Amino acid sequence: AMLVVVGLVCARWLWRNPWRRPLLWACLLVLGLMIASVLLLRWWYPSRDDRLDVAALLAIGGVALIMMLYFLVIWRAQQIEARLSAMAEREQAIEMARRLAAAQIEPHFLFNTLASLQHWVDTADPRASTLLTALTGYLRTTLPMFKQPMQPLGDELLAVERYLQVMQARLGQRLTWALAVPDDLRSVPLPSGVLLTLVENAVQHGIEPALSGGTVRIAARRDGGTVHLEVADDGAGPAPDWQEGVGLTNVRQRLDLLGGRGAALSLRPGTAGGCVAQLTLPETRR
Repeated sequence: AMLVVVGLVCARWLWRNPWRRPLLWACLLVLGLMIASVLLLRWWYPSRDDRLDVAALLAIGGVALIMMLYFLVIWRAQQIEARLSAMAEREQAIEMARRLAAAQIEPHFLFNTLASLQHWVDTADPRASTLLTALTGYLRTTLPMFKQPMQPLGDELLAVERYLQVMQARLGQRLTWALAVPDDLRSVPLPSGVLLTLVENAVQHGIEPALSGGTVRIAARRDGGTVHLEVADDGAGPAPDWQEGVGLTNVRQRLDLLGGRGAALSLRPGTAGGCVAQLTLPETRR
C-alpha cells in the first residue's frame, strides 16, 4: 500500500516535471523506501522465510514502479516535445503569413501609385504634390506595421486612412470614405494588415472598376465579447467569375492562426451594391 501511495505521488510530480533530475530523485525515493522496508521486516516478520517472500514482493513492486515512472517520463517528455514542435510550426506559419501579407499589399499598390506619380511629375500635374505627401504618410505608417503580428485597431485605422488618402489623390472625387469606429474599440488588437487588406480589396474590386466610383465605409461594433468590423463599398461589386485571391486567403489564414476560436471573415453583397466584408474577432482582455 505504501508503494502505491508513493508511486501516485511520484507520478503526479513527474507529470509536472518530466525531467532527468526529478526522475532520479523519484527513483532514489522508491529505492530508499524499499531498503527501509526490508530492514524493518525483522520486526514485522519473525520467520526468515516470510521475510524473504515479502522482500521478493517488495523488490518486484519497486522495480515495476521505477519502470513505470521511467516510461511515464518518456511519454510525457515526448508529449511536451510534440506540443513545442507544433507551437514552433505555428509561429513559423504566422511569420510566413505576416510576410506574405506585407509582400501582397506593398508591390501592387506601390507600383501603381508610383506610376501615377511619375506621370503627374512628367506632365507637371499639380496633383503630384498631394499624392507624394499622402504616399509618404502611408509608408511611414505601414512600414513598421508588419514587424509585429498584432497591433491595436487604432493603429490599423491610421494605416487605412493613409491608404485611402493616397487612393483619393489618385481617383479624385470617384472615391469617398467614412469611418464609424467608437473610441473604446480602438485598443482592440487584431492581426496587422488584415483590415488594410479588406479596404484595399474594396477599392480595387469595387470602386476602381465603377465609372462613377463609390464610397468605402469602415465600421466597428461590440457584441458581447466579440468585435465586428465591417468594410463596405457601393461600387461595382465582384465580377461573376471572381474568386478570392491571395489577400483574402491570407487574411483567413492569419485569422485562423492568430485570432483563435471565433475569428472569421465573411463576404456578402451590399444592399446598395458592392460588397460587405465582415471581420469577427473574439475580444481578448488584457
